[in-house]
Amino acid sequence: MAYSGRMDNPRHVIVAHQAPPVAETVALMLLVQGFVVHRAATYQDAMQLLGTVGPGLLAVVAHADLPQDRLPGTLLRVISALYPRLAVVLLSSQPRKELGHLPKHAVLLREPIDRTELVAVMTIATEDGEPRQALPAL
Repeated sequence: MAYSGRMDNPRHVIVAHQAPPVAETVALMLLVQGFVVHRAATYQDAMQLLGTVGPGLLAVVAHADLPQDRLPGTLLRVISALYPRLAVVLLSSQPRKELGHLPKHAVLLREPIDRTELVAVMTIATEDGEPRQALPAL
């Protein structure tokens, strides 16, 4: 499902989270910032969106432990391998060290999500319409 005020918007982001209230909240935070948001509830949904969103996809904001994901963080590792220019934001209530090996450039935002932190990370990650791998550590 995609949300946008403007259909010609070139700034796309995938939000992958299994909890509908959290996914909706994150989607609305990003929509207000001018992004087209595509939501996924499972690993399979997110992988399908990666193949269909196309140009303009700047970032993936994903929970560390999605349904159908083999190990926590698998989606993020696949994204880093197949789409190395995408900004990656990880959502989890667990500390980074408990999540296993994750891409070094992935930014961890702890749940509950702070709107200010999410907006700051996404602004830096996509400031000129190009994805950035080097994101600030929060």
